[in-house]
Amino acid sequence: MSRRADAPSLFDSDPGAEAAADPDADRERTWGVGELHDAINATFVESFGTRTWVTGELRSLNRSAKGHTYFELVDPDPPDHSGGYNAPRLNVTLFAGRRKRVNSRITASGSKVGFEDGTILRIEGELRTYGARSTVQLLMTDIDPAFTLGVVAQQREVVLARLAAEGLVGLNAAATLPYPPMELAVVTSSGSAAHADVLNELDRSGIGFRVLSIDSRTQGAEAESNVVAALRTAESLGVEVVLLARGGGSATDLAVFDSERIGRCIAGLSVPVFTGIGHETDHCVADEVAHSSFKTPTAAAAAVVAIAGDARRRLEHSCAALGTAAPGALNRAQRDLEAAGRGAAVACRSHLDREERLLSVSVERIGSTAPRALRLAAGRIDDLGSRLVPAGNGALERNSTRLATLAALVEAHDPRRMMERGWSLTRDASGRVIRSPAQLSPGEEITTLLRHGCVRSTVTERSDQSDPAPPGTPAGAGPPPEEEPRP
Repeated sequence: MSRRADAPSLFDSDPGAEAAADPDADRERTWGVGELHDAINATFVESFGTRTWVTGELRSLNRSAKGHTYFELVDPDPPDHSGGYNAPRLNVTLFAGRRKRVNSRITASGSKVGFEDGTILRIEGELRTYGARSTVQLLMTDIDPAFTLGVVAQQREVVLARLAAEGLVGLNAAATLPYPPMELAVVTSSGSAAHADVLNELDRSGIGFRVLSIDSRTQGAEAESNVVAALRTAESLGVEVVLLARGGGSATDLAVFDSERIGRCIAGLSVPVFTGIGHETDHCVADEVAHSSFKTPTAAAAAVVAIAGDARRRLEHSCAALGTAAPGALNRAQRDLEAAGRGAAVACRSHLDREERLLSVSVERIGSTAPRALRLAAGRIDDLGSRLVPAGNGALERNSTRLATLAALVEAHDPRRMMERGWSLTRDASGRVIRSPAQLSPGEEITTLLRHGCVRSTVTERSDQSDPAPPGTPAGAGPPPEEEPRP
């Protein structure tokens, strides 16, 4: 775009001279940077007063070494930006001196509110510009703890209603709890007071639990993912019960256990989950969906100890009762065994006597009937013997005649007889009998069996004629005689 010829420019050699020549140059005020910031701050006071209440979700919390606290507020669910990086943000600064006043306000309210990313706050402050960075910030002066607690409670109720509608509340309570549970997984921050309380309670019982400690963050931005991963790891290790523990803290410190994701994870586990989160007055979504919930981590561990202790007492009682009853039962069993032995001996003797009498009767019966049976058998043998000789001779004669007939047939079909009449048998190199010239090719070796010996030949040609005349045979000569002339 071209510049007007009479318009002043920073690039002119003497812009001040032209501006001085322009009579309208002083009609628009020119602000200094500091003046502009002061004017903006005055406008803030005019529009919002010296104190302004703001609500939003805490993000990017940072505490300096000097005790100052810095964070951002964003709308929890902005309709247009969906919580993304382009969502409207407000920088908030809580100086160390005012931080003491804010903490006193929280303590005086009797509530438990802490500063953590994701906490919904209602705070008061002075809206000011920060000239060094050209930003707008809120200098925090006060807080409304009841508002934060109300939001936390409301969010908890929404999550529980959603889980209940899907049938997830009480699902983990139906998981089978072994009696007694001896293999445990403790999901908490390793080295924390809650971790120590659980382990001390289990050790003090003197019961030989097998305990697996699975480290997990229980506070902060990574806590939700850590807890879910730790619970799934515990299930994969095949433990019998999971203790999910977290010591006391503010409502916002414990807010992660109101997470819908953690609630769904607990409900979906096949292993029972015992929760011990916070102190006696604390209650969260994880408590509602777990198999059993207890007021503190120590109480959760004590519940497992109580179940195992009850099982041990029952076992000890059973052993004592068995020790008392065993001698009498053994004596009765011995008497019963001796009586049964005597009865068995009497029964055996009676049975043997009866069998002996039956055997004697059988022997007498055989002695009286055997001679006659032997005489009858001897007569039958003599009769069969007299008939066997003529029948055998007849069979021999018939078979001899048949054998002679078969021998004559075999001799008549003997190949040697055919060879004596002038015939021969030809085989190829593999021993196959040659029946047709088509089976041979020129160059093949053949063996011809004669009446006396054999002849090995090489095929020079073949002919398909059935009765060719041999070389040198005059025309009209007939085949050789079928038989040699007899002398």
